[in-house]
Amino acid sequence: MASPDNYDLRGIPPRILEEGTVGPFEKGFYLPYPPLSDLAVKDDACKVPVPLVRQMPFGFAGTLSVAIGEEEYDINLLKTESFLFIASVRLFAKENWDFRMDAHIRRPRLFKEHMARFDEEFASTIPSNVVALSYDLATKVDGEHYPGMRAATFVPWAYSVLKPFKPTHILAEWYPDSDNHAAFYKALGEGASTLEAFKSTWSHKHFSQLGELIPNISVTDKYISEDEKAKYEAYSPSTTVRALYKI
Repeated sequence: MASPDNYDLRGIPPRILEEGTVGPFEKGFYLPYPPLSDLAVKDDACKVPVPLVRQMPFGFAGTLSVAIGEEEYDINLLKTESFLFIASVRLFAKENWDFRMDAHIRRPRLFKEHMARFDEEFASTIPSNVVALSYDLATKVDGEHYPGMRAATFVPWAYSVLKPFKPTHILAEWYPDSDNHAAFYKALGEGASTLEAFKSTWSHKHFSQLGELIPNISVTDKYISEDEKAKYEAYSPSTTVRALYKI
């Protein structure tokens, strides 16, 4: 994550700059949010009422119990703001933080500048004053899904939670260790066009229910450090794939 010192800081809340909170979930301590204390839902964590989460202040957290049959699973909910993000929400399994679902509203003035540092050509196509909603979903680890956390319901639920921030676009951004990235290259290998391959992915199925894909697909080389090569060597090629949806 880039340092705030390298950006134009006008308009960033002074408290955020004082805390130096660049990423959305860097803090180790969150205040408890009483309305979410011991909240119980059935089958899916995204059954938490949207108004309850909208009213939740930044820097707070709650733990809910998700009942599936006779089993119960504890899932934490966080809501934060940070340097690059106006607002972020996260659901993650209390017993294994690798299982998580994040959604972010990116600061409009910094979004294009931030994208240019990774993909200058793609950034040049981003319209002015874009308020981008983005997702980071990790509901499957080592081939296993975590009960009670469903990405398919999180996508529209998180959009509803963050809708008061008036997102205008959804950013799709896929890396070599994602199912979307693998599906994209599988379709390309089977003769699909770039646009057709993009539309074959899981995310397109769900993002397209919220907005219309802008057919400007960016596929760029992704720098991979020596430490990451072993992790990514099973995925080919090492690229980042990006596109925007107009809500």
